[in-house]
Amino acid sequence: MCYARALISLTVMIIVSVFFGQAETQLPEKLVIDASSKPQSRFFVPIFFADHTKLRKNSASGATGDGVAARLYLEPRLHAGEVLGNIFSRTISFTGENIEVAVRRVSGTATYTVVESSPEKLVFSGRFLYDGKPEAQAKTEIRDHGRTVCYDGKCAAATDASGLLYNPLNWGDPPVTFSQGKSWVVSIADPWELGPSGKQTVTVMSADPSNHSVTLKRDGTGEGFFADEKKQVSVIRDGKTYTADIVPGRSHWVGYTTFREGVVISDELLTVRSVTLTSKELGSVAALEREYILLNQMPTALPEPAK
Repeated sequence: MCYARALISLTVMIIVSVFFGQAETQLPEKLVIDASSKPQSRFFVPIFFADHTKLRKNSASGATGDGVAARLYLEPRLHAGEVLGNIFSRTISFTGENIEVAVRRVSGTATYTVVESSPEKLVFSGRFLYDGKPEAQAKTEIRDHGRTVCYDGKCAAATDASGLLYNPLNWGDPPVTFSQGKSWVVSIADPWELGPSGKQTVTVMSADPSNHSVTLKRDGTGEGFFADEKKQVSVIRDGKTYTADIVPGRSHWVGYTTFREGVVISDELLTVRSVTLTSKELGSVAALEREYILLNQMPTALPEPAK
């Protein structure tokens, strides 16, 4: 069985740091999942996935009494030589009284070729092209059912907000079966790319058993800094630029993601956070921060320039 898990933050991580610095028994309809014991990472472009050993053990057939086995929707079926692709963007903005809106953006594309797929690890060869930057290439190894990402032998936990595949650090380990309206609560112990530690509810919005695709909604709250984010921002008032410290308040994030056999087809996530911007010159400014990511599957055969 293939464990395809984690690889797109590997992309979003490089540029974000450059630009931003930064059970056989059936489970109940609603359950709580504690993700505190799962390491968090912030790497190049990882790939994420659920622990499908659990999904297989708990549901050997496709359908059960109250729905369709989650593994049909979330278990990747990747093989060596297969190529996957993503196109993505991220935006961060701050708005506040008597300051100009501060906006930062990054976007690009990524392609992943499966080099090795086994229960122990998943290896990809990736090519990443961020707009305004030279193309980069990287070899990434995924371990611990997608919770650990290694780049050039250096390993860390995955904290990216989105990725190529289902990420249990973001979504938790899913219930055995899926049906529309089913939900579970995930406890997030550590900060991640688009949010602080907190709790979120994941809900099945729609499911297509014939196509093995499912759309999930995540809705969560927390308070504090995000993973690896800068603690300062440059803002403009009356034509002058000032550096202000960021004092984070409460965050609320919500988004929809569609998976097909574990692979992300489309993903959008918006986080809104109240912050206070402080500096010697500005004093304290109450502000609102918005961060969002957009990620979609793209054709792996990129178009050539017209002749």
